[in-house]
Amino acid sequence: MRLEKFLQCNFDKSHKPINFTNNYYFRVPFLMATTRSVAIIGGGIGGLTVVNGLMHAGLSVSLNERSPFFIPTAGAGFGLQPNGQAVLAHIGFKEKVQQITHPYLVRQIINDNGDVIASSNRIADYGKRFGFFLGGILRAELVDILKEPIEQAGNLHNNHNVANIKQDADGVMISLENNQQKKSVRVDMLIGADGIHSTVVNQIFPQSPPPIYTKENIFYGVIDNIDQQTSINPTVTAKNTLTHYSQLKRFPKSHPVHECAAATDKKRLLHFGLYYRQHRRDGWHRGRICLLGDSCHATLPYVGQGANMAIEDAVSLATCLEKHHFLIEPASQEYYKQRYDRTRRVVNSARYLGLLLHSQNPVISFIAKRLGSVIIQSNVLMTMIENEFYNKCPISMKPLKEE
Repeated sequence: MRLEKFLQCNFDKSHKPINFTNNYYFRVPFLMATTRSVAIIGGGIGGLTVVNGLMHAGLSVSLNERSPFFIPTAGAGFGLQPNGQAVLAHIGFKEKVQQITHPYLVRQIINDNGDVIASSNRIADYGKRFGFFLGGILRAELVDILKEPIEQAGNLHNNHNVANIKQDADGVMISLENNQQKKSVRVDMLIGADGIHSTVVNQIFPQSPPPIYTKENIFYGVIDNIDQQTSINPTVTAKNTLTHYSQLKRFPKSHPVHECAAATDKKRLLHFGLYYRQHRRDGWHRGRICLLGDSCHATLPYVGQGANMAIEDAVSLATCLEKHHFLIEPASQEYYKQRYDRTRRVVNSARYLGLLLHSQNPVISFIAKRLGSVIIQSNVLMTMIENEFYNKCPISMKPLKEE
C-alpha cells in the first residue's frame, strides 16, 4: 500500500486526523507489518470461530479466555441461521453443526393464552432450496464442537485474564494473569473477541462510550421432557417450530411462560440484561490490534443475528489476511469495509424492532401485535430472509434447485 493512500485512510470524512492511542506507533515500516502469530482474546462463538479459521490458514494461534473453564450456560440457546451455518461449513464443521441444529420448519405467533393466531411453513422452502434451514442451537453444544480442534492443538488457554496490552511497530505485548501467575506473551497481531464489555476496546479506543442498557431483560431455560412436565398446548411446543409471543411485555397468569418457568430447574435458568453498543464508525483496528463480534458491533437479539455476525466476522477477517498475504493493515481495512454496512444494518434493525415490541405507547403496542400476524403471512418476511440469510452471506450459497 502506498504511503499517501494510508494517510488518506487515517483521516475521517471531515479531513481531521484520527486520534491514535499512545500505544499506536505511526511509522512507515509498520505499513508492511505481517502476521504469523495471532493471539485471540475471548473464547465466545466469534473467538472460537476465528481461531479455527486462522489455524486453517496456517497461522500460529492462541486463544486466551478469562474463565477457568467453559461454562455450559444451561439454557442458553440462539438462532444459528443459514448464513452462520454456511460459514461454519466453509471451515469444516458442516456435518457436526447439522447434527446439533434444530431446523425451523414452521413459524407461528401465539396470543396471551397460548393459542396460535398466525402460522406459516414457508420458511422451510428456503432450507430445501439452499440446504441450510433457519434453526436453533444450544450454545454449549456449538462451543464443544468449535473448541475441540483448538484443545487438540494445544492452543486454548483458560484462566487467562488480560491485564495490559502494548503494541509497537514490531509486535504486541500482552500481559496475562490469574490467581496463580502472571506472564507476558508477544505476538504479531491481537484480535479482541471479548464481547460487549471488551477489555481490548478500552485499550485501543479509551474514549469509547460504555454499552447501552435497554432496561429490558432476557431469560433462558431448559426443560427436559417438557411434554411430561407441563400441560402446555402441544401446538406451542411442536418440534421444529419457531414460536413468537404476541405480547412480550406483560404475561397474564394464563400465559404458558409461567408454567414453563415453574417447571424449570433454577440451575438451568439464565437471566441477563440486554445491552448494545453504538456501531463503530472509526474503524475496528488500530495498528496490530483488531476487533471482532460484539466488541465492535454488539446487537440486540430481535433479528437473531448476533452470533451469526460474529461467525461471519471471523471468517471474513481470516480470508482478508490470506488474501493480503498476512499484511495486517490492508487486511484489517478490507475486513472493516466488507463488514461495516452489513453489521450496521443488523444493529439498527434489532434496535428499532426492540423499541417497537417493547413500546409503552398503547397505540404502538397495538400496531406491533397486529403487524406481526400480517408480516408472517406476507412476502416481506420471506424476501428479507432470502436477502439477509442467503444472498448477503459472505460465503456464497447457490440454490440446490431452482423454484
